[in-house]
Amino acid sequence: MNLRWLGELLPQVVDVFMIHFALSHQLVEDCLKQLSSDEVQRAMRLRRTVERNQWIISRAIIRQVLGLYLNCPPEEVGFQVGEHGKPKVAGLEFNTSHSGSTVAIAVSKTAPVGIDIEFSDRDVNFEQVARLLFSADERTVWQALSQLQRRPVFFETWVAKEAALKARGVGLNQSLPKISVVKCELAGQFIVLDPTFEGKMAGMTFSNSNPALCGAVVLLNGKAIELRVCEQTVTTLN
Repeated sequence: MNLRWLGELLPQVVDVFMIHFALSHQLVEDCLKQLSSDEVQRAMRLRRTVERNQWIISRAIIRQVLGLYLNCPPEEVGFQVGEHGKPKVAGLEFNTSHSGSTVAIAVSKTAPVGIDIEFSDRDVNFEQVARLLFSADERTVWQALSQLQRRPVFFETWVAKEAALKARGVGLNQSLPKISVVKCELAGQFIVLDPTFEGKMAGMTFSNSNPALCGAVVLLNGKAIELRVCEQTVTTLN
């Protein structure tokens, strides 16, 4: 798995890796060798084979990416558990998200970061979810949209809200209606308003080769961020 490193990480820059992978027995076996015993046990508790294999490969990819920045082999990356159970490693801020056979990793040096990806063509009753989990301000904007506009706006808002809460390391569904995503004048940039958080949250949406895959990154410092996106497809660890 020859992942391309983006180079030295600068302040206010977030590196985003979008890694697509093809499921295979050999890849799963190779990835298992890079996981800790605790990670292997966690994987084996997943009952569905596809879900288990996707988790194993995703975890190995995460180790590969973090190893690039920590200058160590993937199996030597030492994960710790932060507040609210958010994983962390010494010397880096990172967050991950996966959907199907795609894993996304955001890496920062300056502040806690959150990332979320979702496929907008998935079967979801977005009208009902928006009513339940959007803030009052977001629902006002939502109701003014045409039916054609609602699906893309729903997923853009959804990933932004989840990325914000993941950056803070707090629970998701119970907090989603409390925060609002406000778009900035610059395309793709937004801020997140959260009455329970004293700081500021700035974010950006990002795209990739699959137009149905929506993604957003949030950094907990309130300043505009720059993204460096690396998209790759992997089939082997070699």
